[in-house]
Amino acid sequence: MRRIDVIMAIWKEEQEFRFYGYEFWDNTGIEFFEVFRNFDLSSAVKVIIGEDFFGDDYTVNADAFIDGWVTEEEMELRMLGWDATLAEEISPEQKAVVIKELSRVREDLQARISELNENGVYFRGVMEMQLLEDLLKELCSSKR
Repeated sequence: MRRIDVIMAIWKEEQEFRFYGYEFWDNTGIEFFEVFRNFDLSSAVKVIIGEDFFGDDYTVNADAFIDGWVTEEEMELRMLGWDATLAEEISPEQKAVVIKELSRVREDLQARISELNENGVYFRGVMEMQLLEDLLKELCSSKR
């Protein structure tokens, strides 16, 4: 997999979570992101692009795509314009660290859902989304 493909796949997962959260908030008035404040995939992306790629503007740049202000194609072109090496295959070492980071976030999310379930608060929609599962399977099964 190309480095840019992994980044965009991660951001799509975050986008799905964010859009669900916005819809949930609009429909219930409950601040979804206060309940699930630890869902942050930036550490996995920064494994690929480095801490300083966006500097202090990571959120501003990533959110342009995650919040739907720019299309996937536009974001990919921007990213490749800033760093053409993102078109290269992800290294096995980077992929292993990305998998570890995504697995950690997935486990934290599942733990939070379980904690809420035990207290009688159910977020079935989040459970049904199965966030990160397909991406993790794809990363684990892809060669190299």
